[in-house]
Amino acid sequence: MSVNYDVNENVTVFFDGINLNNATEEGYGRYEEQFLFANQYGPRYSIGARYTF
Repeated sequence: MSVNYDVNENVTVFFDGINLNNATEEGYGRYEEQFLFANQYGPRYSIGARYTF
């Protein structure tokens, strides 16, 4: 999810959210029965501002 708001023509503030539903990454080999790995990173958030001149 990403939300941006233009304060004026030079300043933008933003909020980003990654993996909001806490999904698990799974990896398999050649066959689905050949399980290789599973990672669960959890949700990550960032907030910030951008300035252009």
